[in-house]
Amino acid sequence: MIVTGMLPIGLTNNLQRLFTLICVFYIGSIIAEPARETPGASLADSRARGSYREFSRLGLAIGGAFGYACGGWLFDAGKSLDQPELPWVMLGIIGFITLLALW
Repeated sequence: MIVTGMLPIGLTNNLQRLFTLICVFYIGSIIAEPARETPGASLADSRARGSYREFSRLGLAIGGAFGYACGGWLFDAGKSLDQPELPWVMLGIIGFITLLALW
């Protein structure tokens, strides 16, 4: 759901459709977040559960820093190439590649 909401965001020119796609994206996030957190919580020692949780967020921190920098670069490249949809399409493509790799 996250990927199906992300790809068309850059291709829409209607505000209502944009809000609908954002809702689809967040519904996917709401579904995926507990599924991502549950295995770590169930495998962790109850006394060290906070440490496990923070360690699991380390990938998000590193990936987020890299993603924000690349996303800003893609945004600027899209503006200079007169293709504002470029960052959204690239995020959608990366999401589909990740989905296929996990499948």
